Amino acid sequence: MSHSHARIRTVVYVGRLVHMTKEIKTMSSESRKSGYVDNWQSGKSVTECNLRMLDTENFSDVTFRVGSEEQMVRAHRYVLVSRSCVFHAMFCGPLAEKGEITIPDIEPDIFKEFLRYVYTEKTDINADTVMGLMYASRKYNVDALYDLCVAFLVSSLSEDNVCQILEECHGYGELDLEQKALEVLTQGGRESPCLRDLFIFAQTVSRSS
Repeated sequence: MSHSHARIRTVVYVGRLVHMTKEIKTMSSESRKSGYVDNWQSGKSVTECNLRMLDTENFSDVTFRVGSEEQMVRAHRYVLVSRSCVFHAMFCGPLAEKGEITIPDIEPDIFKEFLRYVYTEKTDINADTVMGLMYASRKYNVDALYDLCVAFLVSSLSEDNVCQILEECHGYGELDLEQKALEVLTQGGRESPCLRDLFIFAQTVSRSS
């Protein structure tokens, strides 16, 4: 076979490959548009897929009525049961919940952020969400999220917020947080009425414990 014939065959082969590739891309695009195959899972991690299932509510099988206005939030029992012993008892025990579940003591935005962590182990902890997430994680025994909330509070303590944080965290029994707060109080000079009163209270509690 001459070199010219070999070159022609190579060019033809490459041309066919390019044409087939274009056809495959076109078919894939048309399939997605037609809804025949919605391959949204492709290239996504497990947590990304979980988050999409939460956001779209696909195959959700439990409904919560959350907050004072009983906003509807849907989720998946399997995920909740696999992440929390409280949810396990709620859905799998002898007195398992069958209908909608009312949660009046947690606001919808906090509960949704809490579920986001349950599904993905990612959440946005900030000054506006930390106390609500701390309460939700303690209520449903999600220890890893609770620890993240405590760590956030410890790292963000200052003279400006120490009184509020100690007041809101009273009863959680977080000794490290209380100790850090006492250090902030001591270093702050106790010039404000809030700091002075709280320092006296904290000293009294410390001596009695």
